[in-house]
Amino acid sequence: MLQICSGKLFSKGVKYRNNLKGVIYTNLRITRDKRLDTAVGSLWMTNNANYSNAILFEFEELIEDIHGEPNKKLSGEMISHGIDNLILDFSSILSFFMNCTASPSHSITERLLSDQIGVSTHKIPKQVINRVFDQAIYCQENDEELFKAFVKQLIGLKRKTFLAVMRAIQTYVTGMQRVADDLELSYTLIVASLESLAQNFDGYKSTWDHYDSKKKKAIDEALCDADEEVSNKVKNAVLEGEHTALGSRFRRFTIENIAPSYFREEAKSVKSPISRFDLDVALKNAYLARSKYVHQLNKLPKRLTFGGFSNETCFIDNKAWFTLQGLSRLARHVIIQFIMKQDTVENEPYDYTDEQPNKITLPMSPVYFLHLINLSDGMAGKIFEGLLLQFEQGLMRTPNIEISNLSHIIEHLQKGFNNLNKKDREIYLAIFIMYTSIDPESVNREDFIHKYSSIIEKPSSASLVIHCLCIMSPNWSLSTHYECLLNYFKERDHKTNFRAPKSIESLIILQLAELYRQSNDNAKVLQLLEMAVENYPDYENLQQFEINYKAEACKINNFEILFPEKDNTP
Repeated sequence: MLQICSGKLFSKGVKYRNNLKGVIYTNLRITRDKRLDTAVGSLWMTNNANYSNAILFEFEELIEDIHGEPNKKLSGEMISHGIDNLILDFSSILSFFMNCTASPSHSITERLLSDQIGVSTHKIPKQVINRVFDQAIYCQENDEELFKAFVKQLIGLKRKTFLAVMRAIQTYVTGMQRVADDLELSYTLIVASLESLAQNFDGYKSTWDHYDSKKKKAIDEALCDADEEVSNKVKNAVLEGEHTALGSRFRRFTIENIAPSYFREEAKSVKSPISRFDLDVALKNAYLARSKYVHQLNKLPKRLTFGGFSNETCFIDNKAWFTLQGLSRLARHVIIQFIMKQDTVENEPYDYTDEQPNKITLPMSPVYFLHLINLSDGMAGKIFEGLLLQFEQGLMRTPNIEISNLSHIIEHLQKGFNNLNKKDREIYLAIFIMYTSIDPESVNREDFIHKYSSIIEKPSSASLVIHCLCIMSPNWSLSTHYECLLNYFKERDHKTNFRAPKSIESLIILQLAELYRQSNDNAKVLQLLEMAVENYPDYENLQQFEINYKAEACKINNFEILFPEKDNTP
């Protein structure tokens, strides 16, 4: 939010300027009676005499004139985002760069700076990591100048880079705060803060040599008789779906972003700093600890969590490991070095609509878009989905339900049906049958359906729905019908396919269950009833029918079960 509200991403002018203020609770002490101005806000000490933990954060929020109406207030436009998200971002940056504790939450800061022992860690935070959790950290003038330069560089980053870096900073800060209650999670999050940047900015491209050796051997053997072109195509397809050599990418990215100062000026007064020749092994072990915690919830080796933590490294089985103290210094150094290497831009017009807080994009009701869609490849599934939602409301007898006007689509289908691709034909024919059932006399319906009946008679997801809603038993074997049902669930989320409402899905399942009941296959009936219930768990009538059927088998009338007549008796 800091970058958005700074105006850097605007393509139009500024409409509103809001002077926002908030409080950050921190152990950082900045120069008395002096404001610390940065590229995105200012800091003031509130009370130096009593060593208050509160610092005032002040920010000028800019709101873009996205409608080009600078002198007119418009309905529904954004006037201000408020201070909350801005102060969260800034406090993370402050905590990260100044190596201190900073949060808009008084209770978080108070707990981290207290001598309270963690419930699971049995440690006081200041015993685990030096400086960060001290009662007071005094900011020197040189620190202030470095912080200003860092913030300016950070805000100047290109948007994609800025978002990735802010995620890394926030993950790092969260990891530091977790020192109070979970050392393994803290360690994992600090590793993750580096790994996230390595995944996005190391310029890595997977090669066959990096692929898992066991899997590679099996694939190589299978391709031994294939020509080189086919073999390479298969290998490239496999690599595109795999995240290979994640650990080595993490290590390489980290090492590439370590400056000479890490082993020199920054290593002064540090106990047991890592040596260059132990770095690769220590990074391997850090990544191993992260993986074992994520996948198996394994604890850190006791040597890393027992006794004092002032040393940055320790040796286990003659191999170097980072303590939390050492890992935190390394991660902070690498992230800062990475940021300072990146290119910056003064202005970057960018669509940040979906990145604003308290805004969410939701699916539009079919009534607002169905009548606007034209026939095009891949759109049949979306149209059918929308139409099914409207039919569902009709089956539920929702008052004032309207079916969108699809007459333009029906007209196009009658003229150019043969020009559609095969997959779309199945769904568009289903749309035609459903929509024209409302007013069968409006078009030459029967002739059109008869002409293309062979399409809807073949097993497909669309024909499955149409046969059910039109209360027709398809001329398929029960096994084919069942396979068609399973195939629908397998393919329903494909981009060009469709997903029916849960009630209609269960309607289809119950239709098949009744056919199996008529064939005296009770085991299959119970299996399908179970499938229908678990597909639509929020419908109690269906659960009750399952209980009743198990007690006494009866006819399965799917419409009566799922769409019963409403009792309008006063």
